[in-house]
Amino acid sequence: MKRTHLVIASSVVITAAAAAFTFPHAATTPWRGEPAAPHGFELPDVLAAAPPGAAAGAGAAPEVDTSYLWAAFEAGDYASVREELRVLRRLHPTWTPPADLVRLTDAMQSRRIVLPAVADGAFSEAVAYYEAHRGRFTCADVTIEALWAVAEAYAALERPDAAFAVYHRVLDECEDTELRLATLEKAIAREDPQRLEALLAIEAERGHDEAELERLARIRQDGLGSGETGPVQLSRLDRTLRAVGADRASASDLAWLAEHARERRNANAAMVLGYHHLDGGAPAAAADWFERSLAWRRTTKALEGLHHAYGRLGRADEQRRLAARHPDALAGLAAAGDTDTRLAKAWRALDEGDSERALRYAEVAGAEVEADDRELVRGWALLAEERAAEAEAAFTRAAASPEPDARASAEKGRALALIAAGRDDEVAVDDTLSAADVADIERAKLERRIVASFEDGDPQRAHALLRERRQRFPAAASMGTLEGWILYEMGELYAADRFFRELWRETRSEDARFALSTVREAMYPHR
Repeated sequence: MKRTHLVIASSVVITAAAAAFTFPHAATTPWRGEPAAPHGFELPDVLAAAPPGAAAGAGAAPEVDTSYLWAAFEAGDYASVREELRVLRRLHPTWTPPADLVRLTDAMQSRRIVLPAVADGAFSEAVAYYEAHRGRFTCADVTIEALWAVAEAYAALERPDAAFAVYHRVLDECEDTELRLATLEKAIAREDPQRLEALLAIEAERGHDEAELERLARIRQDGLGSGETGPVQLSRLDRTLRAVGADRASASDLAWLAEHARERRNANAAMVLGYHHLDGGAPAAAADWFERSLAWRRTTKALEGLHHAYGRLGRADEQRRLAARHPDALAGLAAAGDTDTRLAKAWRALDEGDSERALRYAEVAGAEVEADDRELVRGWALLAEERAAEAEAAFTRAAASPEPDARASAEKGRALALIAAGRDDEVAVDDTLSAADVADIERAKLERRIVASFEDGDPQRAHALLRERRQRFPAAASMGTLEGWILYEMGELYAADRFFRELWRETRSEDARFALSTVREAMYPHR
C-alpha cells in the first residue's frame, strides 16, 4: 500500500463526513430567504472585537476545530458558517477565525444574495446589501459577477453615477487584466459614452500586451464608435510598465516613466514607480510617488503602498492617521511598531505546525517587512507544504540577509529543499552551520533515500536504510506511517500490525486507523 493510496482513502472519509456535519452550538441561521427589508441584510461581524469583559490578548489563542465549518462551506451553507463563526468568536475572545474561510464565505454568500435579487428585480435590496457590506465584494473571479450585478441594479434604479462607480472600483482595484476588460465590456451596455470614456482613460494608464490592446480597441469602437480596430502596436508606456513589473527596466526606462507620470498625471504609473522604489529599498522615494498617485486618483493599492512606505520610514503616527482617514481601504494593516504583525503571526503559525496559515500570513506581509525576513518564513512554510522548488527559491533570496542567524537558517532550509527535490548532489554544507544543522541535513538525505527506495518498490532496501537511520540518529522522531508500510510491503504483517496499533493509540489519526484496518484485512481476509 503506497502513500498515494492513503491520500485517496482519507479524501473519501473526509467527503463522507462533510455530507453529515452538524453544528455544536445550535446557532440560528439568518439568510435562509429573501429579507423583507434592506435592514435584514445586516449580518454579525465575525471579526468584531471581543465581547465586554474579555481581557484583550489574555491567554494564548485556543485551538478550535474548524473542520466542520469547512464541511458546511463545501455544502453551501454559508449563512450557518458565519453564524457559527460569530458564536465561536464570542466563546473564544482570543481566537481569530481562518481568514480564507471568512473571505470565501463572505464572497459566496454575497453572490448567493445579490445575483438572485437582481435576477428577480429586487434591485433596492441588492444595492442595500452592497452598501452595507462593500468589503465583501473584492476583485476576484468568485465575486466579480456580484459586482457586475450591483452595477446593473444601480443602473435599473436610475443611479448611473453609482453604477459607474462600481466599474471604476474594479478598474482601480483589480490586477487581473481579463476581469478589467470584461468589466469595460459590461459597461458598454449602459450606453453612456461620456462615462465609458472616463473608464477607458483609467484603463489606458495600465500596461497591456498586443492581444489586450486589440480587445481594448474593440471595446472603444463598440462603446464610442471610434478608435483603432485593426492590429495595434505596444506603446512605450505598455512596454515600460511591463518591464518595471518584471524587474527588468533600465535606468532610462525608469526616467522616462517618471517624466510621463508627471506630465500626464498618470496615477497608475506613479503607483508602479512607488512599488518599484519600495521593493528597491528606497521608502522615501516610494512615499513621494504614492502621494503623487493619490493626488491624481485615490486607489486602495496606492493607499496600501503609502502605508507600507511610512512603516519603512518609521513614521507610525502618519500610518495611523492614514488608516484613520481611509478605514475601509486600510483595515487590518498594522502600524510600524505594532507587536502583532503578519510576519509574527506567520512564525507563530509555523511553530504551531500550521504551514498553510503561515504561508498565507507571509504572502500578505508585503512591504511592511524586509524582503529577506519574509522569504525566510515563506521558505520554511513552502518546505512544510512539500513545494520544494518554490522553497529553494525563497531560501536563496533569504540568504541575502545581513543577520548571521537568519542567513544560517536560510542556508539550512535551502539544503533541505534541494534534498526534498531529489537534488542531493547540489547540496553544499556551509561552514557557518552548526553541528546540529549539519546533522539535520545528513538525516534528511538518508530519509530521502528511504522514501525513494520504498517508492521504487524495494522495501528491503528501505528497511535497511531505516535501521541505519535509527543507529545514526537515535533521538530522531518516527517517520510516521511510512515505517509501517515498509513492514507491510515486506510481508511482515504482524510487525506492521503492532506498529500501526501503537501509532493509532498515540495519534488517533485517520491514516493510522486506515492503515491498521488494511493490515488486519490482509491478516484475516473475509471468507
